[in-house]
Amino acid sequence: MDSFLNQFEQKVLKGFSDCGISFEASSVIGVAVSGGADSISLLLSVNKICEKNNVTLKVVTVNHFIREIEETTGDVNFVVDLCKVKKIPCSVKELQPGSVQKYADEYGCGIEEAARVLRYRCFEEFCKEENLDYLCLAHNKNDQLETVLMRFLQGSGAEGLSGISRKRDKYIRPMLNISREEIEAYLVEQNQTYRTDSTNSDCNYLRNRIRNNLVPLLNKDFEKWTAGVETLRQKAKDDEDFFLQQVNLFIESESVFVGKDEVNVVLEPLCKLGYALFYRIILKLCNSISTEGRIPYVFLKELYLWCNNKSITENSSKSVGNLDFIRNKKSNKKEILTIKIASKQIKDLCFSAIIEESGKFQFHCGEILVQKTEDFTKICFSGNETAEYFVKVDFPFVLRNYIPGDVTVTADGKNKKVKDIFSDWKVSESDRMNIILLQELNSEAQRISCIFGKVFGFKDWIVK
Repeated sequence: MDSFLNQFEQKVLKGFSDCGISFEASSVIGVAVSGGADSISLLLSVNKICEKNNVTLKVVTVNHFIREIEETTGDVNFVVDLCKVKKIPCSVKELQPGSVQKYADEYGCGIEEAARVLRYRCFEEFCKEENLDYLCLAHNKNDQLETVLMRFLQGSGAEGLSGISRKRDKYIRPMLNISREEIEAYLVEQNQTYRTDSTNSDCNYLRNRIRNNLVPLLNKDFEKWTAGVETLRQKAKDDEDFFLQQVNLFIESESVFVGKDEVNVVLEPLCKLGYALFYRIILKLCNSISTEGRIPYVFLKELYLWCNNKSITENSSKSVGNLDFIRNKKSNKKEILTIKIASKQIKDLCFSAIIEESGKFQFHCGEILVQKTEDFTKICFSGNETAEYFVKVDFPFVLRNYIPGDVTVTADGKNKKVKDIFSDWKVSESDRMNIILLQELNSEAQRISCIFGKVFGFKDWIVK
């Protein structure tokens, strides 16, 4: 053991090695620091490692402005002051106040997800500005276990159950084998204080409910649960590694043509691969041209069925988020799926949110309250117009915008195109994208059972 580094710092150094990273004098390493125990321990230990190896270290901290200004600004000032003491350059990235909520509303996601997306944009800027070789993130062993539990409860597949990756591009996580107990012990040993996020106890967030409620229960009644979860994660990772290998082979084949703002895929060989590979390929291709938001699983399933439907006419399209999916035929008569970034007008109107539990949700029309009762699910709209519904639908379900080709059912059980309902109501093309649809997820049919038109000045369509 190197006497220059204590036991904790040696474990962090091993974490770098597990990420395949060796230090050179020309290296430039960054650390993302929030002010919490995890990131402060990472900063102190990486600083020691960099000093030993004569490596340049730089820090970035992000002010999200989603908590009280005194608290969130206090976190930033704490990090800046610590870096001054340690003589480490520190960059402060500040999001526009309200930008996290605006992103969440626009893309139909939660505050935590919106903050993550915008935070990583800041990280990308920082990496480019400082010409970093790597940026260290402070995820630890407890985060890994909580993530696998969270994704299991959300119904994730192998890609989600694989947990947090050690290394992705320039992002590395050298503390994934270090527990929160070890982190806190190290900070006591270093006589180093840290900041505590007031939202850590807010159990409106799923991760906090897992951390504060589920994990203590598992610790009390299931002695070896952590080993079982880690085994599950490793098996899922092995499966996902195989899938990703097959995905990359297909994307590198002659069936795929990747451009800057558009991707073209020959449809027949893509569909023959089956759904497990289909949706992974679609997600990777979408991420190659856009990183705006996540694509709901229900949409990927619909897209797969749509791509396999031989009766779909040429130039038919589907949209989600800021992406358009278009089927067309090229000169060689092969059918092509084109994925491209939609026009801004369409992009701004797209939304989708999976509702898994009772709560309040922000949409472009205002707040929507969802409450599950014994017999019904109560859905209340509050905004410029108010409306209240009691519908027979179970969690989970998705609230989303209209997608061309959507079909619902009539009272006698027959199918009816949503666009025909809109035509009957005399809804303009632009207004159609504002109206909220409810699609069930807990049945094979995944039917659209509600079209909430009243709040937008039209009729309602509620399937009993």
